Amino acid sequence: MIRVRVKYLSELFQSITKCSEEELLLEEPVTLRELLLKITQLHRELHNWLINEKGEIRENILILVNNELAPNSEKTLQDNDVVLLTIPFNGG
Repeated sequence: MIRVRVKYLSELFQSITKCSEEELLLEEPVTLRELLLKITQLHRELHNWLINEKGEIRENILILVNNELAPNSEKTLQDNDVVLLTIPFNGG
């Protein structure tokens, strides 16, 4: 088992999950995509925000693993990784 801390940096994600962060115990190995699917099982309302109709991670979601931009959804997570999820701001 590995322990992964997930931090929700957007107010939208925090309002859906009712928390700003949570810790998950997961079977090893687990990819970033599998983590997001697990999160959407725990918080069903997040599914449409995180996963598109093709089952892929939405492009408008910013994901960092240990403060580094996640290269792709197949990145394998390690014990004690910290995953940050947010929606980038657009403005003008």
